[in-house]
Amino acid sequence: MKILFDFDLKEEYIGKLKNLAPEADFVVSQNEAETKEEIIDSDVLFDFGRVEKEDIKKAKNLKWIQTWTAGVDRLMKSDFKNVLREKNIILTNMSGVHSNVIAEHSLGFMINFSRRFCDFHEQKRNKKWDRLKVDNLENKKLAVVGLGSIGREITRKAQVFDMEVMGVNRKGEGEFEYVDYLFSQNELKTVLEKADYVVVILPLTSETESMIGKDEFESMKDSAYFINVARGKIVDESALINALKEGKIAGAGLDVFVEEPLPEDSPLYELDNVLITPHLAGSFPEYNKKAVKIAEKNLNKFIDQNIDEMINKIDYNLGF
Repeated sequence: MKILFDFDLKEEYIGKLKNLAPEADFVVSQNEAETKEEIIDSDVLFDFGRVEKEDIKKAKNLKWIQTWTAGVDRLMKSDFKNVLREKNIILTNMSGVHSNVIAEHSLGFMINFSRRFCDFHEQKRNKKWDRLKVDNLENKKLAVVGLGSIGREITRKAQVFDMEVMGVNRKGEGEFEYVDYLFSQNELKTVLEKADYVVVILPLTSETESMIGKDEFESMKDSAYFINVARGKIVDESALINALKEGKIAGAGLDVFVEEPLPEDSPLYELDNVLITPHLAGSFPEYNKKAVKIAEKNLNKFIDQNIDEMINKIDYNLGF
C-alpha cells in the first residue's frame, strides 16, 4: 500500500501513522510536480489542496482521500465530485478538529462588539478617556446557522454567557443539548428577525452558495451583528456591504471572504463597524496534533476494511 502526503508534515506525526501500517510506503511530496507523479500509483492520499481533478483521473489505485482540512468545497465542485464518485473514492475530512477554536473566535467577535474593545484600543492610542456605552451578552438572542461540530460547540459556549440560543439546520430536526429553539433553513428569516447575533457556520455547497443576501440582511434588526466563520461565498458580499453602509445591521465579524486575500480596494476595510480576520479562525498551534488523531482512527479502519466505521465521511449527494 502506498500512502501519499501532498503537503509537508513533521516526521513525528507521520511516524504515528507508520506505526499502524509498517509495511506501507509513505511518500511526502515536496511540490505539485512530484504530487502529480506519485499519485498515479498511490492507494491513499492525505490532501491539503495540491491535487487537481486531472490528477485524480490518472490515479490508478486511489481508494481513499483524507483531507487535512474540514472544508471540502474545492472537491465538491460538480466536475471534481463526479470524478471522485465515478472512481468510488472514499472522502473523509477533518471535521471537529478546530471546533473549539472557531467557537472561541466567534465568541471573541461577539465580546468585541459588546464590550467595544477595538474602540477602547483606538482611544488608548489617542490617549483619550471616554466611557463609551457598552453592552453584555446575557439574554441576547444568538442564531447559529449550521449545527455541525463547530456550530454545536458555539451553542455550548454561548450558554455559558446565558445567551438564548436559536439553532438552524437543514430540516429543523435533531437533538441539540445547548439549543433552546430549533428551526429549519426554510425558517431562516424568522430567526434573523429575532437575533441579536447571527453566526454562519455552514459548509459551502450548491445549496448554501449566496444563501445570505439582501433579503436576509433586511430581515435582521438594525442592532444585530453578523458573523461569518464558514465560507465567503455563502454570503452575497455586495449585499452585506450595503447593509453595513446603510445601517441595516449594526456590524459584522468576518473571517472569510469571496476573494482571499481580501483585495485592498474592498469597501470592507473602510467600514468602522466591521472586524476582519484573515481566514484564521481555525488556526491554533496544535492543529496537526489533533488532526493526526483523526487520521489514525481512519487509517486503522481503512486497513481493517471497516469502511463503514470511518469517521467524517463525506456524502457526495449532500456535499458535506
